[in-house]
Amino acid sequence: MTPPDWKSLLSYDPYTGELTWLLSTNNRLKPGDKAGYVSSNGYRVFKFQRRLYLAHRIAWYLHHGMFPPNDTDHINGDRADNRIVNLRLATRAENQRNKRMSSRNQTGYKGVHWRTKNQKWTAIINDRGKNVFLGYFDDPKSAHAAYCDAAKRFHGEFARLA
Repeated sequence: MTPPDWKSLLSYDPYTGELTWLLSTNNRLKPGDKAGYVSSNGYRVFKFQRRLYLAHRIAWYLHHGMFPPNDTDHINGDRADNRIVNLRLATRAENQRNKRMSSRNQTGYKGVHWRTKNQKWTAIINDRGKNVFLGYFDDPKSAHAAYCDAAKRFHGEFARLA
């Protein structure tokens, strides 16, 4: 199967991030209908010819005329926000740096953990696949401040502090 000609099928509004159909592709879709839905993992996706497509990759193509060579990162962390100002090219490692705090985190601070053995708070950051220990702290805010400093240093523009 040849790849679809996306420019003849979809219109992209870079200010809203919405993709709309230009043609009727089946009995249910009409020109002007919004393409896709937000999936269970938070990304906007749509089906075409029985294949599932990530809307942010198609949006990047329609705006820039090329598919992203690696990952496309959502700057604000909202996977359904496909405005062009919210999308940037990223390697897989850079994209991982912009992850939100784990839902299992019980401290309320990214990169901060309670160390029962020492009765202290610790700060840890991942840099190029290795955990970097940032120290022991008396309170979680101090540990988080250390994490934030390290995130800016190690992750640069991809640092997510919360």
